[in-house]
Amino acid sequence: MTDQDRRSIGMVLGTESSTPLEWWIAIDPDAHLQLDDVVSVRTLVSGNQHVQISGLVDLVRAQHEGSGFESDVFLADRGRRGAHVNISGVSGVATTANALDKVRAGTGDEGLLAGLDAACTTAI
Repeated sequence: MTDQDRRSIGMVLGTESSTPLEWWIAIDPDAHLQLDDVVSVRTLVSGNQHVQISGLVDLVRAQHEGSGFESDVFLADRGRRGAHVNISGVSGVATTANALDKVRAGTGDEGLLAGLDAACTTAI
């Protein structure tokens, strides 16, 4: 995977709970995620120690932000999109992704680990 593919594709949501086994992403408007995509986040666990968490997208959603009435849909030109990341097992440090951490597309190695182990947490 090239550096271009490793650009940020979103951020970890702070409005939804983040646990060692799952977290939500706010997808950048110019990015695309689909089911079974591998994503990766580098997160701070203590002081200056970072870990990298990789997982699989298992749900993608779209909705209009702040819509209260059916007619509000005409006021929004595009909705927000989010994705749920599932971590079904943890090897290494069991920690959560922090709100506003940048999410990147996973690499081949991360995809292999996420696909076989369904999770990858690596100290950096």
